[in-house]
Amino acid sequence: GTKHSKHNHSVEIVNSDPLIIKTVIKFLRALKVNEEKIRLKLKIPVICELRAKMFWSKLLDLPLTSFNKSLVPLGKGKSKYSYGTLTIKYNSKKLLEEFDKRTQGLFGKL
Repeated sequence: GTKHSKHNHSVEIVNSDPLIIKTVIKFLRALKVNEEKIRLKLKIPVICELRAKMFWSKLLDLPLTSFNKSLVPLGKGKSKYSYGTLTIKYNSKKLLEEFDKRTQGLFGKL
């Protein structure tokens, strides 16, 4: 899923599929964003947190310092992927406008 708030000018992408997450990071890099401003939030049971952070960090070639505090859900989440659900967040009015422009081309005005 994707969400953004026009109030705080941030773009958030939420998914658990490594291919989709990697594609989003590739898109951000193509736009030459400041990678230090990329924030990641992981939703995963605490027992798997470090392993999952290491997986995403290596896959995306981003440092562990990119991660904010993880969200630990109660109960068992259902996903076919074992590395949790990752949220990519980037605060930028310019990126928000570019993202809106490009996604309208793909999906039309929702």
